Amino acid sequence: MNEIDFAKWMKSNGYDESTIRSRISNCQRVSEYEGDLDVHYEKDECKSLLKRLKYSTNDKREGISPRHSIPINGDIYNGTATLRQAVNLYIKFRNNSHFDHTKNIDNDNKEIVINKKKVDIDKGLIKPKLDSYERFLKTFNISKFDLYMFGLNETIFPSIELVEKQWENLKERIYNNQEVSIRGAGRDAKGTKYYIDFYKFLFGNENVRKDPTNNLAPQKIIEELTGYKRNVNIYNYQVSHIFGRTKNVFMFEAAWNIVLVPKIIDPFTGHETKGIWPKEYQQLFRNEVFKKYSKYINEYNKILDEIDFHKKLSMYISNIDKENARSNEVIQFEKSVKREFSEIVK
Repeated sequence: MNEIDFAKWMKSNGYDESTIRSRISNCQRVSEYEGDLDVHYEKDECKSLLKRLKYSTNDKREGISPRHSIPINGDIYNGTATLRQAVNLYIKFRNNSHFDHTKNIDNDNKEIVINKKKVDIDKGLIKPKLDSYERFLKTFNISKFDLYMFGLNETIFPSIELVEKQWENLKERIYNNQEVSIRGAGRDAKGTKYYIDFYKFLFGNENVRKDPTNNLAPQKIIEELTGYKRNVNIYNYQVSHIFGRTKNVFMFEAAWNIVLVPKIIDPFTGHETKGIWPKEYQQLFRNEVFKKYSKYINEYNKILDEIDFHKKLSMYISNIDKENARSNEVIQFEKSVKREFSEIVK
């Protein structure tokens, strides 16, 4: 999201600094858990996001979990309403495409505080942005386009035919009480017990297991489906989950969520990298994935509705609350599982 121009726009429309900080913080929190607001805007003007940010007084009264995956400390109804208001304000900012960023700026107060960091509005006083990726590639005369194309062309995807067969097998195992693996949850995997217990409640599956190395099952799957085994006939490639969600029983072993990525490109695909280059590459990468695997992504999103995830989660949390008195472990599990079972959006 464009925090700086958003702040300028709010300033020009009479919002005080406290409100500006709050609204930017709200929008950043939404972006962190639901995806970048600009991506949502380009997709459908944030309509699907706003749908997930609907939470009624009736939902609150019945104890239904919110549809979004954003952790809220305190009243869920009020917290969700605040986030929705912030997103609507960002949409209003984006809709105002002819906004003059210099209009109505107070020359005696040239600084807007954003997340406690001061950003000088005068262009001449802003230090130039530095991006180590850009500087590295410029030094060695590598174009951004060539780097992106290398990453897309050299990433190894399993074939559609094998993905289809493996996906059907995975669903069958989930629904028929057969063994399925997930990655451990929480520090020292202490939260894993709640995931395993939740899957018993949700699917009646008593054979969900924590992967012994947290990556053994995906490695075996990618080896079987591509014929490549690390450090045997392929080197310096990383087994990577495209959409993460590795504690989600549908996603950890899903072949359409697993690829082999060149290690030199892997930083561009991870959540730890920041800046425009990783963002651009991740969007290109996701576009490629959606072209290949849209059928399975859509099916996964449909499954979330079919299993009535949020209602079932509320029921499960209510049951364990009686025994655990809303322990911190339970609170952390609820936040985690909502993120794990969030909808996949482009």
